[in-house]
Amino acid sequence: MSPEPCEAILDLAARPEAGAILRLVFLAGLACCAVFALFTSSRPLPADRALRGAGVITGMSLCVLAILGYQATWQLAGFARPRFLRFMRHYDRRSTPAADTFHRGRILDRNGLIIAMDSDTIPPTRMYTMGPAGAHIIGYNSPQFGKTGLEKAFDPMLSGREPASKKQFTRLYKNLMDHASAAGFDLRLTLDSRLQQVAYAVLAGRAGACVILDPRNGAILTLVSSPSFDPEVLAMHQILERRDAPLLNRVLQGRYPPGSAFKPLIAAAALEEGIDPIWDCPAEGFRPRYAPAAIHDHEFYEWQRRGRTWPGRLDVDLDTALAKSSNVYFARLGVELGYQAFNRVTAAIQFNQPIRLTRLPHGPAAIPSLAPRLTADDEGELAQCSIGQGQMLATPMQMALLGAAIAKDGILYAPRLVRDEPPTILGRVFSPESTRRVRRALRDAVRVGTGRKANLAAIDVAGKTGTAQAATGADHAWFMAMAPAEQPQLVLVLLVEHAGYASQSAVPMTAEILRAAVRFGIFSPDARGRKR
Repeated sequence: MSPEPCEAILDLAARPEAGAILRLVFLAGLACCAVFALFTSSRPLPADRALRGAGVITGMSLCVLAILGYQATWQLAGFARPRFLRFMRHYDRRSTPAADTFHRGRILDRNGLIIAMDSDTIPPTRMYTMGPAGAHIIGYNSPQFGKTGLEKAFDPMLSGREPASKKQFTRLYKNLMDHASAAGFDLRLTLDSRLQQVAYAVLAGRAGACVILDPRNGAILTLVSSPSFDPEVLAMHQILERRDAPLLNRVLQGRYPPGSAFKPLIAAAALEEGIDPIWDCPAEGFRPRYAPAAIHDHEFYEWQRRGRTWPGRLDVDLDTALAKSSNVYFARLGVELGYQAFNRVTAAIQFNQPIRLTRLPHGPAAIPSLAPRLTADDEGELAQCSIGQGQMLATPMQMALLGAAIAKDGILYAPRLVRDEPPTILGRVFSPESTRRVRRALRDAVRVGTGRKANLAAIDVAGKTGTAQAATGADHAWFMAMAPAEQPQLVLVLLVEHAGYASQSAVPMTAEILRAAVRFGIFSPDARGRKR
């Protein structure tokens, strides 16, 4: 037998010190036995030496019993040792190996619907009811390719090794007593599998991402990355040959310039500093110090393409600038806000640090979004960052946190995927007064501004479009929505890569997802949410 199966049997990965100590004791005992046997065969022993010999034999017997006792743990709790299970499934030649009857714990959504479960076959295979829609966050459990996602992060729980509740300790006792029905522990998430599948269907294979949060407690309702792959059919060689990066989790690992979807942050930060100006936004735009070119409103370029001259706007206040998405106003507002306040607010909203989705240190997390640490000499960069361009890069999860802080009167909750994990407040980013003012302006952006295609009949939606320049190809399209506008119950962020104007792509797609959320009862339009 090769060394690797031997280590699998002893489960040295779980208890390396126990395995090493027992083997040393066993070898030492054998050596003592050999020495004692040679010594006693050469001459008779006095009574005291015979007594010492009996002690050696007794000690050796205890060592053997210890080894047998350790081996007994394989019988009692072998189901909780992945390497032991793999070994037994490979080498156990009985018609119905005990290892093949073990069932991994299920993964359930917020409504108790099954997302992942083992089949009833022997040996069981892992089945995923959401298919590609949930592959990036649920992951997979494959004998060939290992584990990813939540399947990997919560493997000790799903495989029955680490009970997390009193009820699961009862299950552990049943596993020890009845191996035929041994099973892992279930994991219940905050996701809504129905809405997850709708969001994936709306993206229809286009490169993009959708994340939906409950701003009142940080619960993640939807986390979709597209394109995706089938976790039940892992033809990895074919997946890796694809050019559309189906293994990339765009919600957590994709960094994009946020464009105008970033402007609500600058608006709220300015209000916090008492900055609430009325400015002209002229056709020639705004050119900060040291900048190579002026910043223009998007209408400037639209009129230019039609051979006309954009006249600009006069007497623009913050609410109008946000509803109309004025680049000129917000570039100037960012400069007026200053680099120090910009650095403070981006740090408070969790830029430049990973965003964990569970309390497990090795659980899924969003990579850090990037906000430059600006100085007094970076006025041009500050203006660009204030409209979501320049060096600003954000993940869709980061943008969802931004929206959640504005939706929850300035309080930021940590995002969470596991239903039993209690909500955690990361801090207060803005005052309630500032965020309410911003939400009213975002409501106007949907009612009469760039987000009109998300102006649903059943409920008031607030939102902000973002059309962000990409390094190559067409612009990326963002839409950040919250509903109902007055007291939001959910925040939705949708990104579609290279989709051009967000008002023509991301906004109508968001409206379809929001209609499904109302249909599923995920949030309801109360009296304050209905149109008057």
